[in-house]
Amino acid sequence: MSEATEVKVQENQSKPNNEIRVGNRSKPKELIAQCEKLLKEDKLKEIHLTAVGNSIGDLIIAVEILKSSNPGLFQQSIIPGKKMSLPVTLIA
Repeated sequence: MSEATEVKVQENQSKPNNEIRVGNRSKPKELIAQCEKLLKEDKLKEIHLTAVGNSIGDLIIAVEILKSSNPGLFQQSIIPGKKMSLPVTLIA
């Protein structure tokens, strides 16, 4: 399966409610607001965030602010070997 085909398959799948993909146009303020909504209004215990490339910095900023404003919230990061992406899981 080529990379182009693999991307199309992933795009057609619906993403879970607790998954946020951070893109180049994402802003930390918007990410924080979206995570706060999921944690407080939807009462989710776990949020999965993924960033690629230049958006990794925005993800890190948002996660650090969320951790400082929500006591008991911690992160679990997995740094993949070959991909330039950063998946982070916030757990309440």
